Amino acid sequence: GLLLAYLMFLDQGRRRGIDPDTLHGLFYRLFLFGYVGARLLHVAQNWPEFATSPLRILAIHQGGFTVYGGIITGVFVALIYAARRGLSFWSLADAAAIAILAGEILGRIGCTLNGDLHGIPTGGNWGFVYWHPEAVIPPALRGVPLYPIPLMYQIWLLGTALMIALLHKRGALPGTVGLGYLISYAIGRAVISLWLPGNQPGEILNSTQLISLGVLALAMILLYRLRASQGKT
Repeated sequence: GLLLAYLMFLDQGRRRGIDPDTLHGLFYRLFLFGYVGARLLHVAQNWPEFATSPLRILAIHQGGFTVYGGIITGVFVALIYAARRGLSFWSLADAAAIAILAGEILGRIGCTLNGDLHGIPTGGNWGFVYWHPEAVIPPALRGVPLYPIPLMYQIWLLGTALMIALLHKRGALPGTVGLGYLISYAIGRAVISLWLPGNQPGEILNSTQLISLGVLALAMILLYRLRASQGKT
């Protein structure tokens, strides 16, 4: 997934007239800081699990990353990088969005294989069933049909890819692709998280949905302002 994202980022950046060396430099930074951001947000969302054993924060081999952490961190890194190099942030954002989209579609295969992202029981005789003793799921869920959350994400992301392709074909304004990705991703995460375990009885919104709503609102405001600045409605 990372290799595919890298190749897509270089290709999309070149199409937008960005120097390859500049793209290399930004990608390395996005990877490094995005990796850290994704881990820290996961830790923050699951702090009770780490509070009694803080060294587990470093145990990345056991899994535990939240994509939103990488995206949010990446936005700030790209903003700083673009400002220092005199580049168009929106062009970089469009190229990065396509790369992230492609990388995550492929990367979710890993979630399917190891079970680190699983749904609640389907209550029927269909779903993803994990039998391996080292699958990253609670022992009580082994052998139980679960909602195929990684597959659900992949299907939603493929739909997002089709939307982005249409935006490209219509010659969308710089920044529209990146913001369109965020809007679609936020909606998908908010909806699909309904089938994730951990929701407390009576809880209206979980942490993933709250983050998704915040990202959705911000992306829509930015898209409106971007189009208004270009005389679009």
